[in-house]
Amino acid sequence: MRRVGWLVVLLGASLLACKDAPSTILLEIRAEPGVLPLDELRLSVLVASGIAVSGRRVPETGSPAIPGEVVLYPSASGPLRLWVRGLRGGVAVGEGTTLAVAEAGKQVRASLTLKPGTLPDGDKDGIPDAVDNCPALPNPKQEPCGPSGDLRPDAPRDAGVDAPPDLGRAEATDRGSADLPPLDGAKPDARRDGPKPDAKRDGPKPDAPKTDAAKPDAPKPKQDTRPPDTRPPDTRPPDTRPPDTRPPDTRPPDTAPAVGWHYRVAIQITSSNAAPLTNYPIVVPLGAAFAYGHARSDGGDLRFSTSSSGAGPFNLSHWIETWSVGGASKIWVRVPTIGAGTTTIYLFYGNPAASSTSSQAAVFPGRFVSTASLSLGGAQSYDWFELSPGHTLTVTAGAPLTITARKIVIKGSVAGTGAGHAGGTAGGGVGAGPGGGAFEVSSGSGGGGHGGAGGAGGYDGTGPIAAGGLAYGSATTQAIDMGSGGGGNNTAGGAGGGALTLRARDLELSGALTLAGADVTAGGTSGQCAGGGAGGGLLLLGYTVVVSGPVSLKGGQGGQCDGAGDGGGGGGGGRFKLFYQGSQSVTGTISLGGGIGGPGGGTAPGQPGATGSSHTGAATVEPTSVSLGPEVPI
Repeated sequence: MRRVGWLVVLLGASLLACKDAPSTILLEIRAEPGVLPLDELRLSVLVASGIAVSGRRVPETGSPAIPGEVVLYPSASGPLRLWVRGLRGGVAVGEGTTLAVAEAGKQVRASLTLKPGTLPDGDKDGIPDAVDNCPALPNPKQEPCGPSGDLRPDAPRDAGVDAPPDLGRAEATDRGSADLPPLDGAKPDARRDGPKPDAKRDGPKPDAPKTDAAKPDAPKPKQDTRPPDTRPPDTRPPDTRPPDTRPPDTRPPDTAPAVGWHYRVAIQITSSNAAPLTNYPIVVPLGAAFAYGHARSDGGDLRFSTSSSGAGPFNLSHWIETWSVGGASKIWVRVPTIGAGTTTIYLFYGNPAASSTSSQAAVFPGRFVSTASLSLGGAQSYDWFELSPGHTLTVTAGAPLTITARKIVIKGSVAGTGAGHAGGTAGGGVGAGPGGGAFEVSSGSGGGGHGGAGGAGGYDGTGPIAAGGLAYGSATTQAIDMGSGGGGNNTAGGAGGGALTLRARDLELSGALTLAGADVTAGGTSGQCAGGGAGGGLLLLGYTVVVSGPVSLKGGQGGQCDGAGDGGGGGGGGRFKLFYQGSQSVTGTISLGGGIGGPGGGTAPGQPGATGSSHTGAATVEPTSVSLGPEVPI
């Protein structure tokens, strides 16, 4: 592919050229705020046939003066796509593009402005869309494109691309072009070369001197009518500098500061998880020691990146859950990968012109917020789980429910009464579950057991006595069970309460949670009554846990037989367990009492169930910890 030769000269503020200079492009380079200072400029020039100049440093040494001008000497007319990158610390911190059309014998003025960051590059070929001849197709060599946008090495040479409106402005300035001959292969132009000869105006042409005729078959040699090169000779002394012996630059490629942001804080995330955590929202806490005065008053200029320069650019989504100037603020940041050990990300702030990018949806794309009442059972996993006010979550009967999320918010009601082990069948049957209530033909049935034992059924004389179910499970381990059912008799026994596990980094429970054993309300003046179900189980695991709503894990009442009947025993209370790592607060009422027994029984009525258990303890729940480094001005 043919390459066009160039001569590039950097000037501080003005053009240095003589009157008879050939065609030139005078390119003015400016920069938006935040781009400067720069260590170097890199100029690329793209033409119809490819890349004529690729990343030439201007000036060759030293730092560039901005604003400044670059003079280009093209060897042919036609459109030029100009692309300039500004570098600091070896990293591009600003880019600008424009279009200019070289005209023979004229100087064309063009200008571009370096904008912070990098320009859009849709096809990821390293060429900004604004100067890419095939913006929809990777074409790093800028080979000619066919009419449909495909690469066509044999396609006719493109006349160039149209400059988008924001690429700058190029205009021609007459520099005495009338006395300059056309460039190689250029057609005569009256505006440039003057009018054609006219016999009426100029008189007859003088006779040309006769010369010896050439041989008929000998071609006439072409005469070079181009004027001599009048550019001044290069008088610069030869480069006598010694070779560069400095060690290679081992700095990471992202050490340049983010443009427009003036402060940075390193955030270290330490993970104890053996496997990498992916797309993991973490909490970045900002305390009173944070320099709130350097950030926007609402935190709208906060940005997060995996790069210390923000050269990702700001590639981490964040959401400001709470913002308290001078106090404690809480920001969630979604991190793509957190490996075992330490991972470092960066917080940037100090840009009053920035607008907020805080987004809960971006940090928790798998979040669930209820829009109606619902039923759930088994294991459920979310980024964020929220039960809205006025909605009821019903725990599926016989299926313990586990919800895992980074944050769980319960504002509505959880209904799990009787969702545990089933009661004994009507007509006689032991309650289901490890603590099922007993059944006897001639006495009331026992209540189910769980955190507390179930009450015995009422009886006449010496019995027999239907015992209540025994307590089972552990009060202090991170495991939870459903409540057991009461024994059946003249009706089915009461079912035990359901089991619910909530595990999250943060738990906020302000709604009512009911996982009680079912009551047996049927009775009579004769016969024997069924036992009540035992209370269920609630297990809470979180870094921070706040329980401000009521929790009911009480046992169900026994069947209300009286007179000649035998009352059923009440169900035992359930189990409440709370494990936390950072902090916990329980201001809601936790009900764990056993259910009352039925009054019937000549010798003894149905007995109440025993109170269930409650445990609060510290545990490692969150696998990551976060620490903030000092503020660094940038």
